[in-house]
Order: sequence, then C-alpha cells, then structure tokens
Amino acid sequence: MRATLTLPILIALAACGDAPSEDPLAALERELAADAGDPAVVVALADPITTDPMLSARANTNSVRPPSGPFTAPIPASDVAARGNTADLIAREKLEAAPAATGEGCSDCANAREALTLATLAAPIAGQCGAQLGYSNGWATRLSDAVPLIPNARVIEAAGASSQRCDLRVVRFWSDLPPDTLTDWYFTRAKAARYASDRQADTVGQRLAGRHPDGQRYALFVDPRDGGGSDVALVVRAR
Repeated sequence: MRATLTLPILIALAACGDAPSEDPLAALERELAADAGDPAVVVALADPITTDPMLSARANTNSVRPPSGPFTAPIPASDVAARGNTADLIAREKLEAAPAATGEGCSDCANAREALTLATLAAPIAGQCGAQLGYSNGWATRLSDAVPLIPNARVIEAAGASSQRCDLRVVRFWSDLPPDTLTDWYFTRAKAARYASDRQADTVGQRLAGRHPDGQRYALFVDPRDGGGSDVALVVRAR
C-alpha cells in the first residue's frame, strides 16, 4: 500500500523538474499586458523608440553640444546699431603705423597663443600678481584710457586683480578688424599716452608691447582669425 502511494508522487515530482521555466521576455510581456488599461503604459508601449534610424534627428535635442565658436558678448554692452560700422569709424581716425617688427621671431607670441589660462598668458608681465587674478568679463570694462578695449571688441574671457601691489587686467577678445589695423589703433593710443612701444612678429601673428615712464606696461598679441578679423589677447599692468 505504501509503495503504491509513493510511485505517483515520484512521477509528479519528476514531471515538475522537467517542466521548462517561462521565458523572461514572455513574462515581462504578460505583466505589461495585465497593465494595458493604464494610460501611461499604453503611451509608453505605443511611443516610437529613439533607436529608430528615422528618428535619429530627434534624439537628444536638448543635450549640451559643443558651440560652433567661443561664447562672446560685447563689453561694454550697448546698442550695436548705434556703433555703426567699426571699420568706417576707424578709417576716420588718424592712425599711426606701428613700428616694423624687430628681432628674430617672437617667442612671446607662441607662448601667448598656447596659454591655456589668462594667468599663464599674463605671466611675463604679471609676475606674482598672476596668482591674484579673478575671472569676470567685467574686468574688460576697467582697462586704462591709454590702452582701452577697441569699440568693436567681442570679449571671450577677462580677468583682473586690484590691490595695493597689483593692478592687472587680462582680456581675450576678437575683432572684425585685420591685425595690422588693430595693431596701429593700439599703437596710436599708447604713443599718445607716452608709452614707448616695440613690435615683434612670427609666421602667425604679432606682439605689440610698451612701457610708460611711470612703469606701467602693456602687451598686445594679435593673430589673424579664420574667416577674417583678429584674435586678440591684451595684458595691462598699472602696478
């Protein structure tokens, strides 16, 4: 009697062990089907997936992408229309030609071009003041009248320091003026303010640097910009 009862139980257990498990994907579909009445589930199931090649243009439409060029803003802010054409404005000024480049090449030009930070760019003039630099485009509005920001400048970045021992401004910007015109514009102003200036150049760009009798200094680095105009870096130290 005991043997008779045991045999069916063993057969049943063996049958359970041989039964295939349910496919996980099928189980997921079954669970989703059970929630088919939920509007959110219905929308999610019906919505096209972004891996569809036809929808690739819609993928990540709000993601952060690298800019096509540097973010810039005119400093100081003003009505661009009121400025008129800068080239015409400059043409009406009586500019003096900057002196011819002296020396062999321009090592400072290459160093300024490769500088990753404004502190590195300003190092030859800044000395220990470079450690005090604070970054803000507002510093571009606090240049001296002798070496100001050219009217059509589009500031990329600026930094400065103002203390008892350090009065320093560093600005990167671009202009639609060609390099030689821009250099002549700064030379004319610096000369009027009694700066003695010299010019150096390499195969890419040029540097105009000057010193005032009271010790103030400036350095202007100008490279031609792709598509026209100039990329400019300006360092001014009053003390």
